[in-house]
Amino acid sequence: MRIIPNDIGRSFADVVRMFDDHTLDDDIIKVLRGFPIEEREIQNAENQWFLRRILPYRNQEGLIVGVVLIFPDITSIKKSDLELTSHIKQLQWQSNLLNQAAPIIGRDSNDAIIFWNKGAETLYGWTDQEAKGRNSHLLLKAEYPEPLKQIEAELLETGSWRGDVIHVDKSGEKLSIDSQWTTYFYDDGAKQAIIEVSNNITRRKIAQQALLESKTMFHTMMDWTYSWEYWVGQDKKLIYMTPSVERITGYTVNEFVRNPNLIDTIILKEDAILWERHKLNCLESNNKETAEVELRIVKKNGEICWINHICRLVIGPTGTSLGERVTVRDISTQKTADKQIQSLAYYDPLTHLPNRRLLLDRITQALASSNRSGEFGGIMMLDLDHFKQINDTAGHDIGDCLLVEVSNRLIKNVRQDDTVSRLGGDEFVILFENLGAREDVAANQIETVAEKIRIELCKPYVLSTENPDHYNSSSIGITLFKGANTSVKVIMKQADLALYEAKDAGRNVIRFFNPAMQAVIDARTAMLVALRQGIDRNQFQLFYQPQVNSSGSIIGAEALIRWFPEDGKCVTPADFIPLSEETDLILPIGDWIFARACQQLSAWQLSNDYQSLYISVNVSARQFHQADFVERVARVIKDNDVDPSLLKLELTETVVLDSIDDTIAKMHSLIKLGVSFSLDDFGTGYSSLSYLKQLPLSQVKIDKEFVHDVICDASDEAIVRAILAMSQSLELQVVAEGVETEEQLAFLSEYQCDVFQGYLFSRPMPIEEWDDFFTRHNVIREMKEH
Repeated sequence: MRIIPNDIGRSFADVVRMFDDHTLDDDIIKVLRGFPIEEREIQNAENQWFLRRILPYRNQEGLIVGVVLIFPDITSIKKSDLELTSHIKQLQWQSNLLNQAAPIIGRDSNDAIIFWNKGAETLYGWTDQEAKGRNSHLLLKAEYPEPLKQIEAELLETGSWRGDVIHVDKSGEKLSIDSQWTTYFYDDGAKQAIIEVSNNITRRKIAQQALLESKTMFHTMMDWTYSWEYWVGQDKKLIYMTPSVERITGYTVNEFVRNPNLIDTIILKEDAILWERHKLNCLESNNKETAEVELRIVKKNGEICWINHICRLVIGPTGTSLGERVTVRDISTQKTADKQIQSLAYYDPLTHLPNRRLLLDRITQALASSNRSGEFGGIMMLDLDHFKQINDTAGHDIGDCLLVEVSNRLIKNVRQDDTVSRLGGDEFVILFENLGAREDVAANQIETVAEKIRIELCKPYVLSTENPDHYNSSSIGITLFKGANTSVKVIMKQADLALYEAKDAGRNVIRFFNPAMQAVIDARTAMLVALRQGIDRNQFQLFYQPQVNSSGSIIGAEALIRWFPEDGKCVTPADFIPLSEETDLILPIGDWIFARACQQLSAWQLSNDYQSLYISVNVSARQFHQADFVERVARVIKDNDVDPSLLKLELTETVVLDSIDDTIAKMHSLIKLGVSFSLDDFGTGYSSLSYLKQLPLSQVKIDKEFVHDVICDASDEAIVRAILAMSQSLELQVVAEGVETEEQLAFLSEYQCDVFQGYLFSRPMPIEEWDDFFTRHNVIREMKEH
């Protein structure tokens, strides 16, 4: 703005109109009134800046009569000031940004720290004052991926270096750092510094390590898994497959990668439809359940293998399908085992015929079928005559050969729909169905087949080269059934009873079940109930039959049980012991006999007349083969304070031959206690002689069947003489049972029999009669001697 002379006299407002200064009038008035006014920067329309000053104008008296306005042009000064302010703000922003940015460390050529921003302080823990001047490598205990000299050479050559280093912060914690170094030259170019920008990647490293470990663990678990695992994506492309695929299929992972449809081609043709149905079920997008199937594949070598194929959909966080995960297991061994288990559960391992379990199931079905059709069915039960003799004399291998041959002959002589089964041992059962609606017709049909089988089983068997023509017969029992009113258990009992009737009739015969046989069953059941009551009500009593030596002296007695039911009539052992042996009742009865005998022996030991007498006790097979039998005997002997040398245990051949090794071991254990053993009914079995040397016996008893006719039967005489001669050579004492006549006694004495027992001396008697008998016997003996 310029004021020219022509402007003198113009209005003040016209002069200053060019300025943007709305406070000018007010400020002039304030100055005229004597108030000081500060300088003010104003701007015109051309963006020029002026420094407005208003000064008072005074007269000679010092009174303010006007004002003086000065407008110096400060545009250049203002521009410089604005530029400086802007530069200062920019530097301040850069400084703040530098401090708040990633950790930055500046160090000189000697590696001394010359710059340490807030980021470095936050990351490492040292303040700017604590860090500056310290050697950065030593302060941070830096660990580099390569030698420091090599890094410095690269930095000198290229001006920068970047790598992962390990730093230790103020607290001692190790940090993984992504470090980037840049060389910085000062303006004079004479000195240089190194700017190090640090990025904390500790968490990333930890995550990467965890991911690596997880990946390693995954591959460790999956690559070596026994099962075949694979994953396919939503696009049906293979994502991963375990190497175990080669063990199961014979094909490698690469072969499956090259041929995605390979799995379809190795499915056995017979299972192809099953496979297609499984794929549809497994790959349905809305199916979130596990799909599973068992089928067969053809391995690369042509072998057929059973697999279990399990498909699971992989569902993402949003609920969409990401593909399928599949587990395949080789279940060939399991299938074979299942088949073997089924065979063992339902079939006899020797003959491969249905066993008892499968037979009973089929009889149940036959009863239901008979109920619907109204036709009869039948059960034929048979066993081989004297089969035990074959096992004992020829051996179990020959016995097994006979059983196999018998099963083959049975199958050939029945219809295809009939069931031939083996219950165990030498016992076979044949189930017949659809024999007609008339009982006589059904009976004729089954009897015809039975007779055919009986004749067939009598034909010679070739069992070995040493035994080319073995002959054997069978006993057969038959029962018919119709409808479902009769239970399987009753039918089997009826057939069993008919079989025993065939045996009683002389063997090698056929017998049908009839109501009379049922009466026998009912009587047996009634006796079993009464026998249980007899045990509970203590209805038993021990009788004693004396045993005398060659001089006629009583040296001991055999304890024999008698049963006195509520009617008071005595029941002999022959009537109830076989039944008790078929059940577990023989165990409590046997324990009672042994305990009572020991109690009596203990009482005799207190008498001068009887203290040297022994007592013989019969032991059943079930009783002897209890696991704790030895301990039981020892406990009873101890409880009754009995001299064990006066106790004899009588064993039958059944006891001896059943698990011979266990028998001998138990006998030796009891002999150590002082107990001795006697072999009862010697001569009636088939294997006594073969085992006699092995058994630790002190006595044998000649069965009364041989003694009864020893005077009039040459065969019995020869057998008795042979037993006596053999026993003497083996130094075994011999007891002859059933001695009833003086002639029998004389014969046995002639051949040096040691001990005698029988009605010639006394019948078995209750203990209450023993004293009178003993006194009378000794009197008679003394009279004979004199």
